[in-house]
Amino acid sequence: MKPKSATSDKECAAAIVLLTLSMCINSQSSIAAPVVSRPSSVHRINTAAYLPPNRLVSFPDPRYLKLSPEYLEQYKREPNNELAFWKAGNYLLSAAKVDELRNLCKQASISHPQWATPYFMLAKLADSALDDLESAANFKRAFELSPNWPAAALAAVQKLILCDKPREAIPIADAGLKICYENVYYSSEFLGQLSRSKAEALYNLKEYAAAAQVLEKIQKHNRLEPMEKQLATCYKASKQWAKCLALADNYLKEHPTNEDFRLLRAQAYSATGQWQKAVDDLTINLNLHRAMKHRIFSATEIFRKQEVLLLRAQMYEKLGRKDLAKKDRNELNRQRSDSYQDAPFINRH
Repeated sequence: MKPKSATSDKECAAAIVLLTLSMCINSQSSIAAPVVSRPSSVHRINTAAYLPPNRLVSFPDPRYLKLSPEYLEQYKREPNNELAFWKAGNYLLSAAKVDELRNLCKQASISHPQWATPYFMLAKLADSALDDLESAANFKRAFELSPNWPAAALAAVQKLILCDKPREAIPIADAGLKICYENVYYSSEFLGQLSRSKAEALYNLKEYAAAAQVLEKIQKHNRLEPMEKQLATCYKASKQWAKCLALADNYLKEHPTNEDFRLLRAQAYSATGQWQKAVDDLTINLNLHRAMKHRIFSATEIFRKQEVLLLRAQMYEKLGRKDLAKKDRNELNRQRSDSYQDAPFINRH
């Protein structure tokens, strides 16, 4: 075997040094830019080798920043650093320095018209002033400037839904979901929230089956009760009773005392002609309600109990048990009367 030449060894060593310097430069230059979102447990790696070109963009969550005047001083020293602006803006917002923050955003948007963060901060300011329309417009503008920033997409979608603009929210949700699915390993949190928000927008437009499809897709990635309840409600609204029953059955195996799913399954049984099974679930529901003694029930819980009584009375009538149906209707009328008497009226006379 021939020995390696000295020249070859030197060339190899030089290549390693150049590669190391290149990695150091890249890691330093990334500090001044939005960082790639990743779980805290993941080590710092060269994500460019794993993510598509349109990779996820995020900024540090202000809840986990030690907000202080030092951030403002840093931005004054580094006026071209968007991450420094983000930290300075969140400091001013936390300190309720409204005018100073507004001026900072105005100056930044003029100096850096491509930055999304000034509009995000202006949206937060409008939100704190309860101006939902202005907040929605600024969140939307922030996402237009940074279409790989799912936090901006989510904020815009949620605010547009709140402003009763569900149709305007859907394309933004779609754009946000697209970038999330392209970076699914890094964006599970936003996938769930954007999916539920899009489903809510579709539900508000009475497109119940489409809303269910959105939630079915995300169910593979995220199993949370709010999503499952929302999905069951979409099945109910779109009259997909078989799916509603299957979902409720599966959920109640693990959470047998959940009153909402007991009622949902009873409604599915009712719609499919399984009246005795509906009565059984409704009776369990009422017993669960009675078991919670010495507690003030919310208006939602009171109305749900009345809904349960009414449905059970209807089921008893279907089964030919008119005596039990009458008993439930009498109890329902008594509760409605009590609710009327307890309701706050400005002037009863």
